[in-house]
Amino acid sequence: MLERDILRAFGTALIEFEETLFHKYLLLSARGSLITRDIFQEHLQDMEKKGYISKAYLHGKVCWKRDIDASELEKEPYDEDIDRHKPILEFVRSKYGQGRKADEGMVSESSKIAEEIVKLMDHLLLTEYAGQAKANETIILHAREMRKALSRSSSKFIEYLEQDAPELLKPMRRLLDAEGEDLLLLSLHLIESRYAAS
Repeated sequence: MLERDILRAFGTALIEFEETLFHKYLLLSARGSLITRDIFQEHLQDMEKKGYISKAYLHGKVCWKRDIDASELEKEPYDEDIDRHKPILEFVRSKYGQGRKADEGMVSESSKIAEEIVKLMDHLLLTEYAGQAKANETIILHAREMRKALSRSSSKFIEYLEQDAPELLKPMRRLLDAEGEDLLLLSLHLIESRYAAS
């Protein structure tokens, strides 16, 4: 879905500045996947290796040329849990307003929360003997399950924590109360994207 959304972000253009493409991608995929600029660049490089896009330079700035159409990619299963939640783009515009600064504010804030959640999991769930691969697997698993539970309801979210990650119950409940469901959902999506790409 992410690669298709990046290709769709080109619109009818065959070539686009990287910065412009990033912000168009954020608007297009806000309800499904939020990533930082660094992670976005990593995905662009992976897509270049697959022959989907190619790098170019215009006026000294990095551009990307679309080499295939989004319709040429195989369809992926749609995440129904995301669809159950109110459109995140609507939330973003109500909280931050519209435009580039709104997108940057949303990603910046959710990224900070994501880092805090990862630190909590690292401190409370992972042992010092866990290898990096096992640690990443644990982080992705809990982030995904917390996100699925929260997309249903805050009570399901608390229920998951009580049953499967009681160590995280108090700090995650504080985060939920302080930041709200929407930003917490975005942050959990960001953790999934970041660690799945690592």
